[in-house]
Amino acid sequence: AEETANINDLEDYIELLYEDVSGKVRGSGLILQLSRNPDNLDELSQNETLLGALSRVLREEWRSSIDLTTNIIYIFFCFSTFTQFHPVIMNFKIGSQVMDILQYEVTRYNQWSSDLNKGQKSFENMKSSRESEDMDREKSEVDTLDKKVSKLCLKQEQTLRVSIYLLLNLSEDIKVEEKMKRRGATSLLVQLLGR
Repeated sequence: AEETANINDLEDYIELLYEDVSGKVRGSGLILQLSRNPDNLDELSQNETLLGALSRVLREEWRSSIDLTTNIIYIFFCFSTFTQFHPVIMNFKIGSQVMDILQYEVTRYNQWSSDLNKGQKSFENMKSSRESEDMDREKSEVDTLDKKVSKLCLKQEQTLRVSIYLLLNLSEDIKVEEKMKRRGATSLLVQLLGR
């Protein structure tokens, strides 16, 4: 059963953001539960320690765990659904960080696809020239890589979806939209359509 968050325990959840990755994932997950309730957003938006810790963890550790990254982006997405919280998000440069994460994830997906295609081609080329023992091993490696890529893509889809919606909400401001355009958001979105 999932742990239920309580706004009165917020300080404990913030403390978790200073622990190891699993602690950070747990803490950010509990803070996300609180963020999903619009009644909590005003109080959360005024907690500088919370916002500073979340933005720091996102900035410094987003590569360490896609679950952690998704939780934190989702928290800021909850804020982004209300225009009055956009300055909070902008103050911590979350939009810019999310653009960097999107670019990284698109590049990572392209690399996974390339690796998988190479493995499949290698296996196809091997069919006519190798022993069945080698082929079984190669087929097993390709299947394992395929499963790994599929699993990673599912997790990545959540991160990408919440990132795009956060950026969409922020782009209500035409100046922010122009910034995103200059940073290549259109190209990233086109690449994501090809998935």
